[in-house]
Amino acid sequence: MRPAHPGKRDQHAAEVRADHDETRARLRETDFGALTQQPPATLREDEYLTAPFPGGESLTLAVRRVGACLRDVLAAYNGQTIALIGHRATRHGLRYYSGEQSLALVVATPWEWLDV
Repeated sequence: MRPAHPGKRDQHAAEVRADHDETRARLRETDFGALTQQPPATLREDEYLTAPFPGGESLTLAVRRVGACLRDVLAAYNGQTIALIGHRATRHGLRYYSGEQSLALVVATPWEWLDV
C-alpha cells in the first residue's frame, strides 16, 4: 500500500527503487561472456550447465543467483502476489526451483515467447 502523503510516497518510492535495483541485478541474464549477442539458437546451453560460457558464468551459477533472489523476494513479500520480469536465467531459475525437473531438463524445454 502506498503512503498518502507526497513526502512519504517519495521516500517509499526510493525504498522500492533501491530494493528493485538489487533484485534486478540478481535476475539479470546469464553472463554469456564471449558468446554475448549470439543468436540464442547457437548458444548450446546444454554444454554450459556446469562449465562457464567462455569468459562468462555457467547456467548453474546463474540459476543459483536467481534462486537466492527468489528466496529473498518470497520472504519479503510473503503471501503477496508478485510479478517477475526477466530473461532466460530468470525463467530457468523459476522452473528449476518451482518444480522437480533437473536443470538439464529445464534448459532442454523449448522457450515459448510471449508478446506483451
